[in-house]
Amino acid sequence: MVLHLSGELDLAGVDLLEETVTRLSESLAPTILLDLSELEFIDSAGISLLIRLDAACRRDGDRLRIVPGPRPVQRLLELTDADRRLRFTPAA
Repeated sequence: MVLHLSGELDLAGVDLLEETVTRLSESLAPTILLDLSELEFIDSAGISLLIRLDAACRRDGDRLRIVPGPRPVQRLLELTDADRRLRFTPAA
């Protein structure tokens, strides 16, 4: 299952993404791929959500993978050390 994120991942959108990933993690999808390649901005709420989703998916079978975002998004993940906690995979 692939979720393509675009635009901004901030406080306004984290609830919807969290609900969607939670629903998918309850399904039979073997892997959930979050594609950040079209994301333009991420704030602390978005970063926190990615870390929470990753932790929850590791507990439930290690099913979450993340395609890196553009340089500005990846830079924020690096500055917060979130890049060390998340597992990135190349775009398909």
